[in-house]
Amino acid sequence: MLGVVLLAASACNSSGDGLASRLAGEVVIDLKKTDNRRLLSFYIGGMVGAEARDPFRAGVLREEKGDFFLHVDSLAKMAPILNTDLRLISADGLVDWDELEALVLTHYYAYRNVPATVDLLMAETGDWNNEGEWFRVDVNGVMSPHLRQINVKLKDLYDAIRSYRENGDHLIYPVGTIFISEHLDADHRVELSAMRKRHDGFWDFFAYNENGFLASALTRHPKNLDVPTKCIGCHFGTRLFEPERSFPSKPQPGPDGPRALYFDYPPPGRELIRSLDEHRKRSDLVLGLYGTLMLAKLRNLKQEGSLGEEEADVLGSIGF
Repeated sequence: MLGVVLLAASACNSSGDGLASRLAGEVVIDLKKTDNRRLLSFYIGGMVGAEARDPFRAGVLREEKGDFFLHVDSLAKMAPILNTDLRLISADGLVDWDELEALVLTHYYAYRNVPATVDLLMAETGDWNNEGEWFRVDVNGVMSPHLRQINVKLKDLYDAIRSYRENGDHLIYPVGTIFISEHLDADHRVELSAMRKRHDGFWDFFAYNENGFLASALTRHPKNLDVPTKCIGCHFGTRLFEPERSFPSKPQPGPDGPRALYFDYPPPGRELIRSLDEHRKRSDLVLGLYGTLMLAKLRNLKQEGSLGEEEADVLGSIGF
């Protein structure tokens, strides 16, 4: 409590003694995290219009001397659905992490305009079971106790590979790219998770339950994963996960089964894996090995003599 009192006092100070000053209409927003500016850019930026944009440039957030200030009226006008709860949590002049997290978990799907059902999602994105338009990777990993079938549109993956060099040897996906992950128990879908690239460079995360309706959390032991707050904990971090961390070596099984990637073409060689270093770089906040596996598939098609013109262009663009 004493720390909060001192923080609020310093935020309101304008005596010129080096402390940050809170302006009219502002409240202090203090997450007490190690990456506050990026976290605020993600969370508050997602509230600033359907396309999402930099909240600092939009005049909603301000940083001064390491302190962050939120202009409540400006944000309320841009995201009216938040108005009542936003004013409630900011009434004391301070928004902390617990308050911001509760606000996000309550309203996230609404202000991010997420499709309400899996059927609506498919109507918006197209059928991810269409192998002619989508690339799929099957994985048993740490995110879920279930096998996940992860799908991304070929055109978006191709674009990321083609622009690899101009993006400083990083795989950067175009705005609107979406990864669709079906979580399977045998052949039955028990959950679906997705991430969609925003205009501000971040990704929206969302999930659906067994019945195809939006879900606030994904099943994981010993504790379920709240969406989106637990998603970005991994995507923003630096921790490496299995099976991608050890690939192509086979890691030890986890508490709920094997850790493995599954595909029906020869695996990429270590030279390709090291050159892209895809999981370790975490380019564009993406954790999987989609570019690595796609290039391995294209190399195999080339060896078989069945590489198409577009595929040849993609393979040639990477320069490996």
